[in-house]
Amino acid sequence: MPPGDKPYRCTIYSIEIGPGPGGMPAETLKKIKDAWYGELNFEAGAFISGMQEHVEVNARIRLTQDRRISNHNIVTLADGHQYRVVRAYHGVDKKGQKVSDLSLQRLVQEYDIG
Repeated sequence: MPPGDKPYRCTIYSIEIGPGPGGMPAETLKKIKDAWYGELNFEAGAFISGMQEHVEVNARIRLTQDRRISNHNIVTLADGHQYRVVRAYHGVDKKGQKVSDLSLQRLVQEYDIG
């Protein structure tokens, strides 16, 4: 977490496929964990992923390392909005602490968490 920044709580979810209305497959969220995070500075905009796809990044956060987190996860931040992980970096910060830095894209249509 950047020095001096206030920590916030987030919730990390995996996307599960299960039966939905009328027996049709539907995506639901399964909670993986709650975590403290700090916001990272970033320049708003898009980047090109490995598949040459332009991806908009709306937030970047840092939390204690959890290698279960990938670009297949959804994160709810303290602002109450849901975000898709578009990039997860698992490494070590300048102090030698294991961290996960997540680049997030805000969802236009959010999942019903219940």
